[in-house]
Amino acid sequence: MADYVRKTMLSQGYAHIDPIELNQDQKEKYELDLKVYQEPRAKRFLYAEITPEVKTKDGSLRVYTTVYGSLSTALGEFKDFNEALNQLYASSKMLAEACVLESLFLTKATRRQLVHSEARTGVVKKTKDIFDLILELGREVGDSDNTRKLELKRINRQFKTIEEKVRSLFLELVETSDQELVADQILAALVLLPDEPRRLAKQDRQTLEGYREAHTIAVEFAKALYAVEE
Repeated sequence: MADYVRKTMLSQGYAHIDPIELNQDQKEKYELDLKVYQEPRAKRFLYAEITPEVKTKDGSLRVYTTVYGSLSTALGEFKDFNEALNQLYASSKMLAEACVLESLFLTKATRRQLVHSEARTGVVKKTKDIFDLILELGREVGDSDNTRKLELKRINRQFKTIEEKVRSLFLELVETSDQELVADQILAALVLLPDEPRRLAKQDRQTLEGYREAHTIAVEFAKALYAVEE
């Protein structure tokens, strides 16, 4: 598998275990045993062509069980993008958590020796965050039952946050198929935001026009994603 695929992280379990000491032979066996545990589960819950990796650092034991691969391949065929993305996120997090637990179990250390652990979900979580923000924005501006004034400053900040997160994500989406899929879905989600939200229609005209302008800019940004990243 090409090296560039390895840069797209789909899942990573991190565990810092201390005190624990492993000599070189023990360390090599530990890494092998952990990879034997990780790989079939990653292939089962993510997809078959992933690239698993187990790394440790010397001193107090720091363990990284990472899965690299393609986001679009991991998502597979889907009818609803957000539903597929949420399912992949759950699988990525579950795998990372399982690897953290196994990394502790294999050392025969106690729970007290687990100094710190993280279940990292890489580009899956970053992608999910973007679509959650777009959905949240759509609900907020369209909530006609909410009589509280929605400030234009807040709306602009939400669109700005979405743009910043998209730019950050695209630095990690190194496969063209992943970039195309995410760009298409972001554009589709932004286009679906209402042109004249019911909540804003009840407010002053300036806020509504400001929202429309920010919405138009966001849609144009999404259309130009490939050009922006080049």
